[in-house]
Amino acid sequence: MEIFRELDLVRSINDPIHGVIRLTMNEMRVIENPLFKRLHHIRQNSFLYKVFPSAKHTRFEHSIGVMNYAHKMLVSILENGYIAQYRSDIVKSQENFDETLEIGVGIDLCNLLLESEDSLKQTFIELRLAALLHDIGHGPLSHLFDAFAPNVDEFMIILRSDECIGIDEDFVNRIEILLGEYYKKQSEKGKTDIRIEHEHVSSYFTYKVLNTIEGITKNQIYNILTILKPELQLGERLITIFDKEFDVLPLLNDIVASAPIDCDRMDYLKRDSYFAGVPYGDYSESRVLKSMLAYANSQGKIRMGLKQSGLHAIENFLQARYEMYIQVYGHKTNEACRAMLNFVTEEKDLNYKTWSKRELTSRDFEDLYISLSDEQFVNHLLGELGEERKTALQDIKDRNLWKRVYEFEEFIDEKNKVTSLSEQFSKSFEEMKRKFGEPKFKEYRDERFPLKDVDSGAQLLEKSSKGFYVVSSQKIKEGSQIIKSLNNGLRILRVYSLDRENAGEFKEYAALNVLPILTKIKNSEN
Repeated sequence: MEIFRELDLVRSINDPIHGVIRLTMNEMRVIENPLFKRLHHIRQNSFLYKVFPSAKHTRFEHSIGVMNYAHKMLVSILENGYIAQYRSDIVKSQENFDETLEIGVGIDLCNLLLESEDSLKQTFIELRLAALLHDIGHGPLSHLFDAFAPNVDEFMIILRSDECIGIDEDFVNRIEILLGEYYKKQSEKGKTDIRIEHEHVSSYFTYKVLNTIEGITKNQIYNILTILKPELQLGERLITIFDKEFDVLPLLNDIVASAPIDCDRMDYLKRDSYFAGVPYGDYSESRVLKSMLAYANSQGKIRMGLKQSGLHAIENFLQARYEMYIQVYGHKTNEACRAMLNFVTEEKDLNYKTWSKRELTSRDFEDLYISLSDEQFVNHLLGELGEERKTALQDIKDRNLWKRVYEFEEFIDEKNKVTSLSEQFSKSFEEMKRKFGEPKFKEYRDERFPLKDVDSGAQLLEKSSKGFYVVSSQKIKEGSQIIKSLNNGLRILRVYSLDRENAGEFKEYAALNVLPILTKIKNSEN
């Protein structure tokens, strides 16, 4: 109740997943900004509603739900630290703290924030706003819009033309460095047509939106940007533990966007499951929240840990995530939409200049994003594409989707790129094209590693020999046979028919002449 009063949570929104969500007036001002309101018209899962008709929810309500989960996560971390301190599960002497800092040691973050004037309130303010704004840079139809994103140089021209951005050299310089590093990494991968990603647009729009709200300081904006994109290194929020200073912002980044559990994943699993009308994305929220605890490390950062005693709750969460990827996001009809979208984006010369024959200014760029809904973007594209790809996009719109002829699945690791099964699949595909004619088929390979990032974020915490929490030497997936098995990659090998009328004939041929060969190879390998 104390933090409720401190934050002035005086407004509310009713949500089907969370019930009543309380908001501050500044959060309402963010929501009412045109750059945020546009998310009303951007679906969370693009064309998933072609499979699950009620899955038409948007990034608008998802973003508000993510903010609510961010608040819950931080409250739980504070409560769990306080309880651990009460039970003597938190280190109490500087000597023990210094001895275990190198591996990471659990802390009571609540009392530490209370010791720093106004830090508790400011931490909540910055976390909630970061979570609320985490998706503000998404364009219509998500990755299809990436083909229209400006390149690095074009984006810097847009930024520098913005009166409220161009004068802030610290921000502009950090963005320029970040984009330079991004360009280098993409170039090393062999990419030539390198365009910015939605996270870069999110940083820009977050600055623009927050800069319009009276009472939000530049330091707060810098902290929020750093929570969303730590590489920007614009802000910090320091607390003192046994005469050493530690930055809390890395923990807040873990809450918003870290594996294996963050507020983004917590919301979209529940929300996507609810609107798709399936049970797969459900998990025990209370048990997951109970497992969270903050820890300090030798790099001077506060990070999120997951208690080993809560490993089964983490298993439950990751199983829900795995099932949603396999049963919902990877549904054959949704994948048909994805395959057709990939085909559409192969069109040459797609770029943001199709909207204008001149260099876009920041005003043009902002107006473009505000004006486009999923539907408007598709309608615009239909006027820009060549005939073949225009037909494919219109077919998606009309739900005249490519028909699956046959498919096969195999488990792989990230190094296992070519197998005898995938080689035979390619041969079978070529035979199908020779027999029935090449234009009738499309091969689609989808390699999914739903839990590949399971050990790249929060660390597992265990009790030390002296009884307090430290970072375990064991990784999360090593601590659970279930998580380890779910961590296998899944390669889906699928052939689609563009000729819907004769798809039945193709399926019959594949059933008699292709699948038995693939099954024999798979059985011999097992």
